[in-house]
Amino acid sequence: MYVDKASFAPLWEDLYDTNLQPWKFYAVFLNSRDVPGVGPVDSNGSAVEAFWDIQNNHSTFFCDPGQGHPFYVNEQAPEQYQDVTRYSTASGLDMIMR
Repeated sequence: MYVDKASFAPLWEDLYDTNLQPWKFYAVFLNSRDVPGVGPVDSNGSAVEAFWDIQNNHSTFFCDPGQGHPFYVNEQAPEQYQDVTRYSTASGLDMIMR
């Protein structure tokens, strides 16, 4: 595992099978975001993640957020999503699930 010493985020992992042969590689490519009141932050949950399974010749990529969808931080979120009770409590989830 390779960990970024500034953010303590794991950026790369080498995974081995039970015979200690290389099996999968995992990489995280962080996206910097400007956090209001803080400045640029690169460990904010916005990233591209890649898995390479070299034994089965397969790869998987995740992009968060998905292409064409904005990534909001704190007060950058639209007003309708700033209801803390609705989006962070069990009773709020109950309101959403109706």
